[in-house]
Amino acid sequence: MQLTAVTTQRRRCAVRALVAAAAVLEVTVPTAVLVDRGTSSDPLPGTTLPTSVPASSAAAPTPSLADLPPGPAPAIGYVEDHVYRSPDGSRFRLPRDRGISAVTPYQGGFLVADTRTFEGSVGLAFVDGTGKRVEEWCSSGAPAVSADGLGAAWVSFPCLESGEAGERLVHRGITTGMGEGESTQRVGERAPITVAGFLGEDVVVDGAWEEPAYLTDLVSEPRPIADLKVVDSVDEVGGLVAGQLGVDGEDAAVLDPRTGEYRWQAPGLYLGEFSPDGSLIAGRDRDGWAVFDRTGSLRYRLDLPTARYVSSMAWEDEQHLLALVTTEHQIAVVRFGPAGAAELAAPAVHYDPYDPAYVLATGA
Repeated sequence: MQLTAVTTQRRRCAVRALVAAAAVLEVTVPTAVLVDRGTSSDPLPGTTLPTSVPASSAAAPTPSLADLPPGPAPAIGYVEDHVYRSPDGSRFRLPRDRGISAVTPYQGGFLVADTRTFEGSVGLAFVDGTGKRVEEWCSSGAPAVSADGLGAAWVSFPCLESGEAGERLVHRGITTGMGEGESTQRVGERAPITVAGFLGEDVVVDGAWEEPAYLTDLVSEPRPIADLKVVDSVDEVGGLVAGQLGVDGEDAAVLDPRTGEYRWQAPGLYLGEFSPDGSLIAGRDRDGWAVFDRTGSLRYRLDLPTARYVSSMAWEDEQHLLALVTTEHQIAVVRFGPAGAAELAAPAVHYDPYDPAYVLATGA
């Protein structure tokens, strides 16, 4: 692997919340935000109800995690107490000396993001098949993985707290380790950026601070995506991106980034991940989390326990959504079915924001 190792000893601020794929979102009081790739836990301004979501449709929430019925274990890869649990039943022990905020299988090992945060950055390392960190650098959370599972992309940039100048790079590699290996593209200096996903040969990249989001094939000059402040997720099947519009990023939009054509918009809505086939997308309004269809119409609301937080989400298949749900003292993996009903995919255990017991894998 041709990666730049971190040579500067990094200062780290205290972990503000779970970092993974994301930061913490309160379900019942709109004062915090879920960021899919885990780079921020800053509060959002108050939201307004999107016109496509009737307020009366909110389901009565389940009283507590303890009231949820048990269900099968997650059908995607996940980390439990620093052990990666693969869907095929195999296990892999990851280093225990740091908390884990994101994990992605890669070339016989894993790309592992830690829980050491500084102004939107985290540590990211390649852990090889022996469990050893081979390379380490400053990044912004979970890498993105293509729909076919073969491509992975991530970013690296100078450690912000070091004060040193350096290159921002977008990396792309083959998850199996076969082929021509990795390629990189320089996209400026210093400020953090985030990879949102793939669209064919293009990588979708979130800009930093005032920069626009853009597409890049890592060869040609990056092409900006008009209007979007943030790209929340990518529908590789339909060629669409979901993101936030407006001065403060308070309005949601789904559009074709290559033509600029909008498919739908909604005020006061914050979007999460597309389902694997792009037919559904999770989102949050003032009434909590819900699932919407290709037109932006409400399909169902998630029956989340009251006074709980969602720290990351991932689609298990076309109809089932997994979420890490936390309280002040507990964390659990919760599965939501096609009508939004909840069950436990992994039991509630002690919650430590510096070293969360569960992490949902990207591209597993």
